[in-house]
Amino acid sequence: MTVKLSKPAGLILTALLSLVILSVFYGNLFNKLNRVCFANGGDGMQSYINMDYHIRVDTSYMRCNSMNYPYGEHVFFTNNQPLISNTVKFISHNIIDISDYMLGILNFMMLFCLVITPVILYLIFTDVGVGRLVSALASVGITYLSPQIDRFAGHFNLSYVCIIPLMIYLVMRFFRKPGFLLTGLIFLTAMAAALTHFYFYGFLGIMLLFFYGAYFAGNEPLFSKKYSWAVHLFIQLILPFIILQAFYISDHVTDRPGYPWGFLYYRAYPQSIFLPWGKPYGQFLYSLVNTNYIDWEGYAFIGLMATTGTIIFLLRSSLKAFAGRFREIATITSNSQLNILFWASLLMLLYSFGLPFILGLEWLIDLIGPVRQMRGIARFSWLFFYVMNIVTIYWLWERWKKPGRRIFPALLIIAGLFILCYDAYYQVRNRGKSLENNIPSLVDKNLTEPENQWIKKHDLSRYQALIPMPYYHIGSENIWIDGGCDIVPASFIAIKNSKLPGMGVMLSRTSISQTVENVSLMLGPSASRLHPDRFPSQKPFLLMAARCDVLSDHERQMIGRSRWIDSTGSFDLYEMPFYAFRNIADSLAEVIAHEYDSLTLFDHMGFKTTDSVLNFQFRSFDSIPNTAAFEGKGCFQGKAKDINEIFSGKVPAGDTARTYVLTFWMDNVRSDLYPRTVVILTETDSSGNVVFRETYQAFKNFTMIEGNWALVRLKFRLKSPENILSVSVKNTALRNKPLQIDNLLIAPRDEKIYFRSSHGISRNNRYY
Repeated sequence: MTVKLSKPAGLILTALLSLVILSVFYGNLFNKLNRVCFANGGDGMQSYINMDYHIRVDTSYMRCNSMNYPYGEHVFFTNNQPLISNTVKFISHNIIDISDYMLGILNFMMLFCLVITPVILYLIFTDVGVGRLVSALASVGITYLSPQIDRFAGHFNLSYVCIIPLMIYLVMRFFRKPGFLLTGLIFLTAMAAALTHFYFYGFLGIMLLFFYGAYFAGNEPLFSKKYSWAVHLFIQLILPFIILQAFYISDHVTDRPGYPWGFLYYRAYPQSIFLPWGKPYGQFLYSLVNTNYIDWEGYAFIGLMATTGTIIFLLRSSLKAFAGRFREIATITSNSQLNILFWASLLMLLYSFGLPFILGLEWLIDLIGPVRQMRGIARFSWLFFYVMNIVTIYWLWERWKKPGRRIFPALLIIAGLFILCYDAYYQVRNRGKSLENNIPSLVDKNLTEPENQWIKKHDLSRYQALIPMPYYHIGSENIWIDGGCDIVPASFIAIKNSKLPGMGVMLSRTSISQTVENVSLMLGPSASRLHPDRFPSQKPFLLMAARCDVLSDHERQMIGRSRWIDSTGSFDLYEMPFYAFRNIADSLAEVIAHEYDSLTLFDHMGFKTTDSVLNFQFRSFDSIPNTAAFEGKGCFQGKAKDINEIFSGKVPAGDTARTYVLTFWMDNVRSDLYPRTVVILTETDSSGNVVFRETYQAFKNFTMIEGNWALVRLKFRLKSPENILSVSVKNTALRNKPLQIDNLLIAPRDEKIYFRSSHGISRNNRYY
């Protein structure tokens, strides 16, 4: 503890220590940075594919057209890291082509942050007076314990470990000695942070507002001129926001989702922050504490050292409050800046727990506007991670530096550093190996891999876009279609190597109307809703179809109207004519009309069926007048927050051996939140006991979209023909807004039920 180091020597020691640790745990990646992808799918691969496509193919710096064909997407909603990708794009198009090194650049940037972060933390520690050897060891330990390291395997935008410590350092320096140089550096950091991920801008904003608030609450003069603080604040926080809004001018989408899913799901919990999950000394916790309800986003262990520090600081503040020493409560350490950071980060920690919303105040979410877009609120605990470790080390150092006997304080600080580094070791061990994802087809520049050889064999300029099957659409926050059969990563690689845009979507905050237009085509087109004029050409589409049994009937019809051209691994490639969608719709309409006229059908209550026995239930809701009805004179309408029962009764001629299908039409699917309605199916016996109850997401069961209405289809089996079946719908997020339901049908799956109306002929509630 008495080792003397000069400040430059301490900086060099810190950087060398970090390099050594980086080499030990990530050295296997050093000579492969341009050949391995830290993620083997999901958000990580999506980020790389979009960046590569944006650099090589896109003509605009603000648009990325790799997915969501024919619309494309604004670059900010594609995980594209525009600060990096546009820099590489500019250099490649105007100076020297470095696009082949995009993967290596991205991987290097993430790893390089692990080298410079300890240096920044070292400067923070030494600036507040912590000894240089302790500063060096603590800085390295905090860096390699960071919860952001978990993001290396997927959320690349959030993996830059250096950003939060840099913000802390610059803000502390500025509020010691304000100056426009530091303000300029804070402005540049705010811009870089926001262009990387907007959460970082939010962290900086909270820190700055707390520091300015503390300045106004105190009496110490800091700014030389009366209103100069306002100029600094404007440059540091407001100007970056204005510039960012200017970037959005090129975004003409007006119907992005305003209520992203998971705001109170992706939250932290005290046990996910303070308990040592995954550490050897924490194994006993798995048998004592249930954590199944915690999403992985919520985990951000601050380390046993900082956890102990948190308990001590909160206990001391509580004792001061009980003793009536209220003015001393805010004093955690002798350093006023660290005290401000402590309370700012504690507030952010409480917010990451979902406070105040989880106290029965969910309605407050409606009042926070754009802040709702930062739905991964668990990430707000990250500032607490850094601050709590910094404050604890500083407090231990203070104890050791006090006059008197130093043996016990020395043992404490040694124990603290040991525990910190021990926790950090278990955070990074085997990390390098887990990031070494070799995907030859992804980095196959010469297209020699079997999965890529088709690209050289065909003139891809003949096609306007690639359609993946099973189809996937992820990112609208209203309609999720997950795909399956490994189609997502396979289509990513096909998009990157073929340069064909994809109609599939894995983006962020995708336009609801664009989502409905594309999804409706892939569910099964209605002839009146095809809108072929939205496509820029009449070139055929290239279908990339997985050989698996999850393809929908409509996707199989698309394949049936296409010409097989090649195979790649477990996928087949087909050429589908431009007018195939319309031809499928017209052909089905002809088939249904022919069935209606030629089959032997039986009349039941205005319907014609293939069974002489009445074995279905239908509700038209015409007794509830509503001019907005999908069909007829009325439809059901209820408050979305309520459990709205839309059917209750027995199924005629019920049969437990048959599979039944429930269908109904739901309104407003082009409006935010409506597709997230849930359907509750309940079966009750003659004694009133619930023998079956299941909740379904409406959007996962859409089978057709007609205008603003979607056909919801669920399959189920009866437990007993004598039981009462009830169907309810609910959407708590919509609160008092109306839910409208029309034409409910319950029938055996193998039954055909026809009805002629102004919409045409329907078969099993689906119109053709």
